Amino acid sequence: MSWGAYTVLSLPILVRFEPLFVAGWTMLLGGLAVLPLAITGFPGLSESLSSVEWDAVSMRSWAAVLYSTVLASGFAIAAWQANVSRLGANRVLVYMYLVALFGLIFSVLLLGEQLSVEKVAGALVILIGVYLARRAKA
Repeated sequence: MSWGAYTVLSLPILVRFEPLFVAGWTMLLGGLAVLPLAITGFPGLSESLSSVEWDAVSMRSWAAVLYSTVLASGFAIAAWQANVSRLGANRVLVYMYLVALFGLIFSVLLLGEQLSVEKVAGALVILIGVYLARRAKA
């Protein structure tokens, strides 16, 4: 629901600014918004940024954080915004459901997760839903 609202509410901003600019500010402001919870910890979780042993964090870990923030998240959000700007929110939002499908596929391929009947049924529901939504819009 939040992602859908964000996509729709960003449309007026995308008229005035480039998608990469909007994505950058989204990442910055979103990061600042969750920073207090990250520092103090989320309710029910014992870990927080204040409990991290910063000297033990390797350069490889920092590189992974940078990659995840800039490439995986930042440019992915910018690409999403570019398509929302070009095609409209209704045409793009339907593809949001493919995230779960690809998560399933890669968890099986890369992590050795077991494929169950329920997971296959869920994947089929996603594929049929995206197909029907795209067909209805054609």
